[in-house]
Amino acid sequence: MTTKQMEYILELSKMKNFNRAAENLFISQPALTYQIKTVEEEIGFRLFERSGRGVTMTPAGAQFVIVLENVLEQLEEGMRQGQMHDSSFSKGITVGLPYRSALYYLPEAVDRFRKMHPESPVTPYFNKSLQMQPQEKLEWDIEFSILENARRMSGVKEYPLFESRLCCGFAKDDPLVQKKIIRGEDIKDRRLVTTNTKYPNAAHHVLRDIIGSYHNAYFLVADVQTILHTVASHSAVAFAPGFVNDHNGELVWIPYDCKETLRCVLLTGSTEKRQNVLDFIRMMQDVYAGHKEDLL
Repeated sequence: MTTKQMEYILELSKMKNFNRAAENLFISQPALTYQIKTVEEEIGFRLFERSGRGVTMTPAGAQFVIVLENVLEQLEEGMRQGQMHDSSFSKGITVGLPYRSALYYLPEAVDRFRKMHPESPVTPYFNKSLQMQPQEKLEWDIEFSILENARRMSGVKEYPLFESRLCCGFAKDDPLVQKKIIRGEDIKDRRLVTTNTKYPNAAHHVLRDIIGSYHNAYFLVADVQTILHTVASHSAVAFAPGFVNDHNGELVWIPYDCKETLRCVLLTGSTEKRQNVLDFIRMMQDVYAGHKEDLL
């Protein structure tokens, strides 16, 4: 099976109509029909049920489509990784981060850096596996991390960027949004939602203290987007680092009354000496220093 045939299957699964799928793929309807039939003969089961009103997925076809989506996604990632190491991309800089708000001021730094090094494009790569979990090795030229997690890695160099306070996130119409700081008694008996990522022990101690002292029911969620949805729907109060704040105005983030912070750093390989990479790190540090008063 070719990648083109995979794309044909995925498009037909979305359109559920041979004519519309063929138009989107810029091929004829008979050609698309032939390609689908060829694949079905190759794999030994039907992907689609045909009718006068269009097509529907068979149960086996629906499962097969999920597999194809994952295969094509991994193939695209492999191509990106190859491009990163190709000589024609040697002047570019790749930055790994789990989600945009982790380095909210990254676009400003990229804009300023482009004027200094127009020959060195900066490409962010968003990877949920980087949600503050200790990594075995760097995958990008520069990676966002929490200092305590970075120190579990070998062969890296740390560059301090900012300290993030522990915060509570509220729906914007919550009565507590008028406060400048949140204390444990403010959220007594409120449900808390946090991430299941690897935070330093100090942050976990604060969360356990809140739960133990103020009787909060809480649950872990898989990702930051789920936190934002849960809070916006008035189902819980978020407890998370300030850099989870996505600045969209839907939630209000207020520091929690504790001294613990998460020290956020940029990482490179320990032997990194490329001038453009070092210049970009300094640019990031300058940008974050200029926003120090805006950081939670």
